[in-house]
Amino acid sequence: RWEEGSDGKGGREKATVQWLLLVVVGDGGREGYGWLLLVVMDQRDTGPT
Repeated sequence: RWEEGSDGKGGREKATVQWLLLVVVGDGGREGYGWLLLVVMDQRDTGPT
Protein backbone atom coordinates (compact mmCIF):
# COMPACT_ATOMS: atom_id res chain seq x y z
CA ARG A 1 0.00 0.00 0.00
CA TRP A 2 2.88 2.38 0.72
CA GLU A 3 4.13 2.09 -2.85
CA GLU A 4 0.69 2.75 -4.30
CA GLY A 5 1.62 6.35 -5.03
CA SER A 6 3.83 9.22 -3.97
CA ASP A 7 0.74 11.23 -3.03
CA GLY A 8 -0.49 8.61 -0.61
CA LYS A 9 2.91 8.25 1.03
CA GLY A 10 3.29 11.98 1.40
CA GLY A 11 -0.15 12.30 2.95
CA ARG A 12 0.62 9.53 5.42
CA GLU A 13 3.95 11.08 6.33
CA LYS A 14 2.36 14.48 6.80
CA ALA A 15 -0.26 12.99 9.11
CA THR A 16 2.48 11.33 11.14
CA VAL A 17 4.32 14.64 11.43
CA GLN A 18 1.17 16.37 12.67
CA TRP A 19 0.56 13.61 15.20
CA LEU A 20 4.16 13.84 16.39
CA LEU A 21 3.74 17.60 16.70
CA LEU A 22 0.79 17.17 19.05
CA VAL A 23 2.58 14.54 21.12
CA VAL A 24 5.84 16.45 21.33
CA VAL A 25 4.20 19.79 22.06
CA GLY A 26 2.01 18.15 24.70
CA ASP A 27 4.87 16.27 26.39
CA GLY A 28 8.12 18.03 25.51
CA GLY A 29 6.89 21.59 25.38
CA ARG A 30 9.00 24.34 23.82
CA GLU A 31 12.18 22.27 23.68
CA GLY A 32 10.47 19.38 21.91
CA TYR A 33 8.63 21.76 19.61
CA GLY A 34 11.81 23.53 18.56
CA TRP A 35 13.61 20.26 17.91
CA LEU A 36 10.65 18.87 15.97
CA LEU A 37 10.45 22.06 13.94
CA LEU A 38 13.99 21.48 12.69
CA VAL A 39 13.10 17.90 11.80
CA VAL A 40 9.92 18.93 9.99
CA MET A 41 11.74 21.64 8.07
CA ASP A 42 14.42 19.16 7.05
CA GLN A 43 11.80 16.61 5.99
CA ARG A 44 9.85 19.19 4.02
CA ASP A 45 13.05 20.25 2.29
CA THR A 46 13.98 16.71 1.27
CA GLY A 47 10.38 15.53 0.86
CA PRO A 48 9.28 16.73 -2.59
CA THR A 49 12.34 15.73 -4.54
